[in-house]
Amino acid sequence: MIIEKIKNDKVQARKNKDTAATKILSLVMSELDRKQKYTDVDTIKVIKDSIKNNKLMLEHQSDSDKIDLLSKEIAILEKYLPEQFTTEEINAIVNEFVTANGPCTMQHLGKLMKQFKESGKDFDGAVVSIIFKQQINI
Repeated sequence: MIIEKIKNDKVQARKNKDTAATKILSLVMSELDRKQKYTDVDTIKVIKDSIKNNKLMLEHQSDSDKIDLLSKEIAILEKYLPEQFTTEEINAIVNEFVTANGPCTMQHLGKLMKQFKESGKDFDGAVVSIIFKQQINI
């Protein structure tokens, strides 16, 4: 389970006096404790939310030290996410889907998303949607 890896890495970060890793992993653990949900799905959701928050904070920062810290925290958290499709892989799958299904409309997007979900890899639904819309010229 991801939670066990986070716990072990947090202990190791404390031993190594890595304050950035200790802080961000403690934040994830406290959020999971608050929700009292420890499944991999819940853990991944908390990690993604933390990454999203850090990216938003990055956009509004001008202090280089804070930018470095936020970037380091994002890199630490991304290690715990499952493998994701690259944009090139998404493009290829969407292209193959559109070719196989002939003229597509937005109603086909649900079938495409289902195909991505069944793959077992993580993906960004917004990117899939944008590429699909480009492929069908909407």
